[in-house]
Amino acid sequence: MYHTEERHKLVMASMNWYKTAEQVWSVLESLDADYKHEMKTGACRGGPIQGDKANYLLQLINKHNEQKEAFLKACTLARRTAESFLKYVNRNLHTFGSQIKFRSPEKHVKATLDQLLQQENLVLEYWTVKKKKLEQCHQYVLFEQSAKQALDWIKDYGEAYLASHQHVGNSQQETEALRKEYYDFRGRAKETRESVRLLLSLADSFMAKGNIHANSIRQWCDAVDKRYKDFSVRLDKYRHKLEAKLGVKEEVQKEEKKDDQRHSDSSIEDKVLHHTPKELTEEKRKSARRREFIMAELLQTERTYVKDLETCVKCYINAMSEQSCPPGIWSRQKVVFGNIEEIYEFHNKIFLKELEKYETIPEDVGHCLSHGLYTIILTGVVRKIDRSHDIFQVVVKASKFSIYVTYCRNKPDSNQTLVEHAGGYFEELQQKASLAEPLASYLIKPVQRITKYQLLLKDLLACCEGHMGEIKDGLEVMMCVPKKANDAMHLSMLEGLEDNLEALGEVFLQDQFLVWDPKQLIRKGRERHLFLFDMCLIFAKEVKDSNGKAKYMFKFKLMIPDLNITEHIEGDETKFALWTGRAPISDYRIILKSNNLDTKQNWVKKLRELMQERMTYMHEALRDKPPTLFKPTQASKAFHTSTKMSLLGDVRR
Repeated sequence: MYHTEERHKLVMASMNWYKTAEQVWSVLESLDADYKHEMKTGACRGGPIQGDKANYLLQLINKHNEQKEAFLKACTLARRTAESFLKYVNRNLHTFGSQIKFRSPEKHVKATLDQLLQQENLVLEYWTVKKKKLEQCHQYVLFEQSAKQALDWIKDYGEAYLASHQHVGNSQQETEALRKEYYDFRGRAKETRESVRLLLSLADSFMAKGNIHANSIRQWCDAVDKRYKDFSVRLDKYRHKLEAKLGVKEEVQKEEKKDDQRHSDSSIEDKVLHHTPKELTEEKRKSARRREFIMAELLQTERTYVKDLETCVKCYINAMSEQSCPPGIWSRQKVVFGNIEEIYEFHNKIFLKELEKYETIPEDVGHCLSHGLYTIILTGVVRKIDRSHDIFQVVVKASKFSIYVTYCRNKPDSNQTLVEHAGGYFEELQQKASLAEPLASYLIKPVQRITKYQLLLKDLLACCEGHMGEIKDGLEVMMCVPKKANDAMHLSMLEGLEDNLEALGEVFLQDQFLVWDPKQLIRKGRERHLFLFDMCLIFAKEVKDSNGKAKYMFKFKLMIPDLNITEHIEGDETKFALWTGRAPISDYRIILKSNNLDTKQNWVKKLRELMQERMTYMHEALRDKPPTLFKPTQASKAFHTSTKMSLLGDVRR
């Protein structure tokens, strides 16, 4: 029954991966064609000839942002279905052994993912170009509206005032009244003067940034500037006449002189283009500056991190020689340095370059981090290994734990090896290379870097209104690494299990419990360490060897399909029970007591999810026929033909 279920899951996973890859490719191909066409015809064409063009363009921008979120999520889904497919291939390989005939599906999957990644990056570049054009069109329309408003005010109010105020009065009292009217009018005109000043500064800013409507902006700018200066000069002449009539000494009006100057103002665009409350605008500006600061810090620290990894590889690993190196270190280089070279290669050649693409869109960096983990998972998986079992082992270990999990799991052994065997050897290498930091500082940097990603993403999450889903996904990826490293470390201590661990699936949870086993004659709680896998629950006992090192000895296991659960045990909220059979009879019930309520709730939740998954599978397997692959679209025929044939061949007996 278990074998049938696993084979069915393998077939479902293969078809799910194929269909997802085909659909994602079709979407990316369609977007690629659309964006290329719009680059030729113009992204801002269409829309209302009359009416609210600004609102129309804003809707286009929002729709464009939603489009990007959709295709990035689709690409992430494709990577996850690929990981799931390879996981089931490996589990079936260990379950059935030589009964399965396969043709290196991981190579086909990686090749397909490489194609998808190239297309994804291409579409993202086109998307960024289109977004910039849409935003510049939106900026221009708002600029045009503001320019028209300024000109309309001068025409409707300014010219009307000057036309009705040609005379300076026949008496001093009348002239004083006209002078008072002048200053009242100037006060009302202050907002228009400020708008004109901001428009002129904004035009300079737009043209400096290469706005595609630079010529039109310049024309509007010249028109407003000329019209306002003409109006301002005539208004000033009228003031001079009034003051001359009254015999008032002429003084240069500092405020008016200031109005005619064009100052640089970093908040010009917000003031002119966004009609929002001052407090809200200021808050958005602070958030934008904060995002830019976080992104700059992320890039700067990433470059420093890559440089530190390079220093470790060149000045320590490559500088070692067998003649001068202590025997206990030379024979255990892999233990000392772990897979730090692999981490360096990934960050130097892949991740840093991907991160730099998001420099101007920090709200999307979460996608880069979550995508980066899947790149870690599937990059370098295809090794020159002849034995197929070894290939699949590499694939599954990578997909389960990632390179950082492997590094963190090895770190305690690395520390112990350095303490026991290194002596002063690495201090000599440090002095020879004139390094400020010892080897230990370089070896701890990968662990610190994971924590740094977590902190930066949390800060970014706090100042991003949109795109929070992708940032949360990236944060979740980074938060999982220490947990998986800890799980892997405990799992490596498990001994006495006859089954192959790879065939049991992923380890979801591991923890210490007090267990009451009904099979024991003496009914007392015993400490047991439990490992929850996709297929079973393993009970182990912690013991110490002659050197005092802890390990777990396998006691027994329960298969997930056989389990039922009782969540509440009277008298203790941290207890729950597992049982087999049709009813929770005490003779077949195991009671577990966790260290705290949160641990119990996490275990109960995950156990129920796994049980529900098995029940759903059984219901669908008995009711439905296996789904058939749908006919691929003509547009993506060249892409999916080879993928389909390779995947179907990989899952046959």
